[in-house]
Amino acid sequence: PPRSTLFPYTTLFRSLKAAGTQTCFTMANICINRFYCSTDNEANYEKILYGLGDRFDLYDLDGRDNWMRGEFDSKWCYPEEAIAAMMKTLEKDPTLHIEIVSCEPGMQYLEAHIYDSGMWNSF
Repeated sequence: PPRSTLFPYTTLFRSLKAAGTQTCFTMANICINRFYCSTDNEANYEKILYGLGDRFDLYDLDGRDNWMRGEFDSKWCYPEEAIAAMMKTLEKDPTLHIEIVSCEPGMQYLEAHIYDSGMWNSF
């Protein structure tokens, strides 16, 4: 579509002048989060599926008995608080593996979060 129809869904830019210098602050509107999850715990599988579905619109959802993958949008960046709230509902599960890659196309924002062995690692 023409560029003007994408507003306000594209990235907004705002410049401020401070002490004679110009500083540019970037405000992103949409962050794309691609995820993969696997677990042998059926209850956790359903809590993750419905937890993500209740908090976000899921796209390209695919999965089988113990894994799923898909995509969801969040505002600005990786939705840390929403993911943490969902994780609190889960049972202890040594088989749980989650990967979430968050990006903002055109803004050089890329962040990855991997949950494995009961711990989150971020890149």
